Amino acid sequence: MVVQPRGYLLDGGSPVDALARAGALDWLFGASRALHVGAVLTAVALMFRPASNAYFRGRR
Repeated sequence: MVVQPRGYLLDGGSPVDALARAGALDWLFGASRALHVGAVLTAVALMFRPASNAYFRGRR
């Protein structure tokens, strides 16, 4: 999810130019990509909370 945008930036691409050229489909895909990355980071953080550990320990 982050490899392609990172590669674009490392190759010298400008975020301003990319946003100026973006169409509706690009914005939709970018929003879904950002939502996905945010959901994954949230899930990883919640996985290590004591309440979730207790929940999974109780299911044995």
